[in-house]
Amino acid sequence: MTPSSGWLLHTAGTYVQNCQVLEEMSGSFFYHHRDLLKSLTQLESLNLEHNRLQHISVQAFQHVTGLKQLTLSHNRLSLRGSETHTGEVQSVLNACLDLEELNAKNNSIATIFSDWVLTMLNLQNLDLSHNLISSLVVSMRDFMFAQHCC
Repeated sequence: MTPSSGWLLHTAGTYVQNCQVLEEMSGSFFYHHRDLLKSLTQLESLNLEHNRLQHISVQAFQHVTGLKQLTLSHNRLSLRGSETHTGEVQSVLNACLDLEELNAKNNSIATIFSDWVLTMLNLQNLDLSHNLISSLVVSMRDFMFAQHCC
């Protein structure tokens, strides 16, 4: 791990504090310490590429609301989260409203999620190349709505 600012990591109790950048977390570490991100409210950049990750829980990013850069490339992720009351499917990143850059290339993502278009208004750079996306019909409707309402 390579943090760029003040940090404290105790692996036995999994206590992390004041971390802004975390890179190269192994897939097994992230899986066994599912609540690790809960205490990282100051986290701005996270790199989890090449970790063979297949699933991220819906709650994993709920407390990391200030995240600006996220790299999830070269994993096996679908990023599918929960359905809203209107039937729209959100990603597991739906709480990351400040996200500016999302690199999720080379995964198993099959759709553009509604939260990426409707609520992540700061998202400027989205790399979904080499995924399983086959249609943008619903997403384009959402995109057009977002352009007119906000």
